[in-house]
Amino acid sequence: MKQKGSIITKKIGALQKRLAELGYYNGKADGGYGPMMVAAVKKAQVDFGMEQSGIATSEFQQRAFASAADAAEFVDPTGGTGYVILQRGSKGED
Repeated sequence: MKQKGSIITKKIGALQKRLAELGYYNGKADGGYGPMMVAAVKKAQVDFGMEQSGIATSEFQQRAFASAADAAEFVDPTGGTGYVILQRGSKGED
């Protein structure tokens, strides 16, 4: 279970960095999904024309990483997208 947790933390951290690059997130890329991440995701969702839920769905992450070099980090070798739903409270233990 710990390995999965580290993957979730890594995905959140990568999303934090990407949202910072896009100007939505000003916090530390620490892999935590707290109030600042929820606010950043909601701001980006408005610009992406999505419902403001604060939840980083697979569709949201695909849009955020469109044309980003970090998108390769999310490719699943089995053919899936590699995206998992990230939301407030997501942690390395999930």
